[in-house]
Amino acid sequence: MKYLHALGISALSLVMLAACNQQTQSSVGDIPAATPTASATAPTATAAVQKLTSANGKLSLETTGQFTDQLAQANQLISDIPTEQLLLLQNDTSNDVLIYAADLGAAKADANTYLAKLSDSVKADAKLQQVVVGSVQNNKLAYQFSETVGDNAVNQACQAVHQQNIYSVCAISTTQNPEALAGMIQNISVQ
Repeated sequence: MKYLHALGISALSLVMLAACNQQTQSSVGDIPAATPTASATAPTATAAVQKLTSANGKLSLETTGQFTDQLAQANQLISDIPTEQLLLLQNDTSNDVLIYAADLGAAKADANTYLAKLSDSVKADAKLQQVVVGSVQNNKLAYQFSETVGDNAVNQACQAVHQQNIYSVCAISTTQNPEALAGMIQNISVQ
């Protein structure tokens, strides 16, 4: 399943990289239709807490779900973020959620400047719907949105983390709402 490639993380990757004063190209493929039996709210109550750790050990995330590592298949799943930038790629097929973390490179501006630019970019992107941008807290900015890709709504919740490097951690789904996705990535730790 070409989940990330099909979802075309174009808006997210362009916003994040534009805020870093970098440029990228994106490609968007066809999105498979959402399954009608999938939940549109939070994952099932029986889902256990999982600790997901990035390949470099710098990021960890505690979340609920039944996630499996997909990092080895990154080149088949994603086209908009270079595979060498991906630190984590986890999929929970039972709840239609994919979580990824990417290292976008060395910070070129202080946290407040960078995250303020990112906030403004997300809010100004006309392709995004249901945009909610939080305030900067502990060098992190949480934001969520929906976008239409083909005939499907794709929901995303992300946190930009400003340390020596800029990290992007996102949860993506065609069936889970942005608020539920935001809850899945709220417990990020940086080493």
